[in-house]
Amino acid sequence: MNDKLYYTKKCIINLINGETMAKKRTLIICIDRDNDLGRKANVKGPIIGEEANIRAAEALAVADPEDTDVNSIFSAISAYNEIKKSRADAEIATLTGDIKVGMQSDSIIAKQLEEVIQKIRPDDAVLVSDGAEDEFILPLIQSRVKISSVRRVIIKQSTNIQSMYYLFLRFLEDEKVLKTFVVPVSIALLIWAVAGLANISQIAYLIPLVIALYFLIRAYKLEDVVRRSTKLVWSEIITGKLSFFTFLIALIIVLAGGMSAFSDPENPIPPETPLPEYVLEFIHSMLMWVILAVLVWVGGKIFDTYVHEKKIYWNYIIISLWTLSVGLIISATLILVLGFVREEALPGILDLDFFARIGGGVLIAIVGSLSYRFIKETFEKKKEKLPIDLEE
Repeated sequence: MNDKLYYTKKCIINLINGETMAKKRTLIICIDRDNDLGRKANVKGPIIGEEANIRAAEALAVADPEDTDVNSIFSAISAYNEIKKSRADAEIATLTGDIKVGMQSDSIIAKQLEEVIQKIRPDDAVLVSDGAEDEFILPLIQSRVKISSVRRVIIKQSTNIQSMYYLFLRFLEDEKVLKTFVVPVSIALLIWAVAGLANISQIAYLIPLVIALYFLIRAYKLEDVVRRSTKLVWSEIITGKLSFFTFLIALIIVLAGGMSAFSDPENPIPPETPLPEYVLEFIHSMLMWVILAVLVWVGGKIFDTYVHEKKIYWNYIIISLWTLSVGLIISATLILVLGFVREEALPGILDLDFFARIGGGVLIAIVGSLSYRFIKETFEKKKEKLPIDLEE
């Protein structure tokens, strides 16, 4: 009812001023993607209206006078006033995200944007941004409302050395800058220092490796996975679980297998070997090492479940059998493929070793299938469920 009265009153005013009733409404959007307003000034989004945005900007300016979002909000207010001066209809809204910039923050901004659009019902929008980070969500906004303009706020800075030094110190206090840039640089410098003190130049090769891994984790948003994995590892250490140590042993076995396959003094791969043959030979040499690593790790899991839970998870034993079976069959297949690549005679390829691997793999697979069926039927007779939990 109030909306109808407001609309009727607005139409009368427009008719008095000689304007049409169908006036275009423009929404001025300011984005705080990392939620500085919420974290620093305790202001929740969406912030709608000129007065509310002025109060929010003042609160953020008091909390952190150097935050660029302060300038963005005032720039959005300036754009709002410009449109209002031209006797056009406009409204201003600031949307806030989350410190975890990405999927989580963008989801929050999308919900706030839909709330604002439903309330204001704009015909188009003007996006006010303080950098490329906020403009990442431009497609998200365009999917919901027409963007007629984008205004980027550029902060004027002094270029003298003292200002640059002060700006650098401020960057070091920024949580996002610390996590994004300072951490990998610090790790690289630490590795470099250790390599210099130990007089081992080869350690320096770890620098690009560590930096590459760090940026891959950042690129694929794996921070939470790494954090949970770290907590899980720490939990296994303090509870004295053997599976953590068997996992480390498995990693060492895989690394040893890779080094052995890459440079085996007893059976070296000639440098002139074609690339397809080289790759197949490397995989064949690595295969048994990987199988051994899996068996060692699964052995640790079996031991832990028996000691800590007084149970035997038969699925681990079946996994071991299937791993060994598949490994033997893949090994025989690689021998066959390598033989064809090297243009060897078929009788020379299909020797006793080849058939022993195939036969052993099939035999172990049959034993694994029969064991699974026997265990399942045994538990069904006892009206118990077979504990199949691969995440244990």
